[in-house]
Amino acid sequence: MNFLPAFYFSTTLVCVDDKQLVLDGYKKLFADAFNCVFYKDPGKVKDFFANYESRLGKIDFLHRMPEDESEKFITQSAVQLDISKIIDLAESPLKHEEVSVLLADYYMLPGIDGLELCKSVKDHKVKKMLLTENQTYDTARAALNSGVIDYFANKTDPIPQIKEAVQNLSLNFFCNLTADFIKPLEVNSISPLSDPA
Repeated sequence: MNFLPAFYFSTTLVCVDDKQLVLDGYKKLFADAFNCVFYKDPGKVKDFFANYESRLGKIDFLHRMPEDESEKFITQSAVQLDISKIIDLAESPLKHEEVSVLLADYYMLPGIDGLELCKSVKDHKVKKMLLTENQTYDTARAALNSGVIDYFANKTDPIPQIKEAVQNLSLNFFCNLTADFIKPLEVNSISPLSDPA
């Protein structure tokens, strides 16, 4: 991540594991930072994402300037960030329903495994984290390298490490959304969001 996100807020974390005890642990671990949704059946998660539409994906944060207006200013690009859209977003009570991270167990019953589930939601910008066992390490690494998942952890990893990974994935979700509209703004000069200082 080379820049700050233009906005950040608490989002929804979708957790799927076929063991209720694990889901109860996720609730204790993440309920203070996320709106959590829990599933024991990966098929129901597929159904959830089949009907899910990102509200953030529908917002056009850029205001396109008319050509005659943009030609007056040599230092400005033909688009400007529409701050009013960010203000509207900040005041929206629905913003917390935006799903930023899917946390899936690799081995689940019934039906599909966590990796297949992550593949099935590839059209969503949600970040995908797969929890694996030692014997599935190579499979998870291959999924990470091919872009199917964004992070994998072993179920035996320390709890603070898993929590930090989920929080970083959520932040990366917002950075990716910001990148979508920062690029057109930086045609002539670097934006303050991209300035490392």
